[in-house]
Amino acid sequence: AGKAVHRGAVVYLAAEAGTMILNRLAALEAHYGPLSEAPLYIIPCSADFAHNEDDTSAILTLLADIEKRYAQKIELFVVDTLARAISGGDENSSKDMGALIKNVDMIRERTKCHVLLIHHPGKDESKGGRGHSSALGATDTEMLIVDHTLTFTKQRDMPTGTPIGFRLKPIRIGVDGEGDLVTSCYVEIRQPGEVVEQVALTSAEETWMENIDARLADENPNTSIFGGAFDWKFAAACLPHTTKTRNSFSVRSKSADSALLPRQTVTSKLTEVTEKGWLKKVSYGQWVRVGAESAESDENLLG
Repeated sequence: AGKAVHRGAVVYLAAEAGTMILNRLAALEAHYGPLSEAPLYIIPCSADFAHNEDDTSAILTLLADIEKRYAQKIELFVVDTLARAISGGDENSSKDMGALIKNVDMIRERTKCHVLLIHHPGKDESKGGRGHSSALGATDTEMLIVDHTLTFTKQRDMPTGTPIGFRLKPIRIGVDGEGDLVTSCYVEIRQPGEVVEQVALTSAEETWMENIDARLADENPNTSIFGGAFDWKFAAACLPHTTKTRNSFSVRSKSADSALLPRQTVTSKLTEVTEKGWLKKVSYGQWVRVGAESAESDENLLG
């Protein structure tokens, strides 16, 4: 992003994404070329930093082995996400959050590297990450990502940086066993003033948006569909019926609330479409539709 950095190795603890992080790596390689020489190391499993020091010790041993084997100083250790690293603990508990902070501090102090924790905001995004306030108190730099823009919300010892806008660029990474296209995304930095263009939807996502539009129009005949907010249950009831698992949509046979997909599953799908620019999250658990004037074509998607 045109910023000065300390060059060094990066270790990414993909506790939430697991092996799906490999799709993101494939997207990076499809765009930038082979990453075999890049000092990027992925740990595709979870770790418990809240209840004991066993996992912390194991991580420290692994980090030391990486530095010794590849003769590279680790500059950044990423934990994705804090929720997985607390391993069922209570984010609102000073005891559980304090234990996590203690173990993260141990990693930071022993390795002399920057530790970045990815965390979900609370219901009121202006108040930062959810959970006990000790997490924010122990944080040197806090950044919030909303609407494809990274904003600095806390900086302990220096001025906060300027916001950084970005777009997610879809790219083809292969074909699955059923012959369906597999895509992922890489990040492209936006210049100041650039708008976020919309990314082409999959056929299943297009049908989903059409169903949402139709239901919004039925329920709010005197209001533009781009102004009516809806929640995950509304969106779940609009999911298209499918005969097999495809395009990230699971099989559904009914539209009654009792047959809705789990909230987390639907929210994840809403996030995917939001990242493509077709929805906007306006408050906790509420989304609105975004117009289609700047949608990219399928040809641009597949490149």
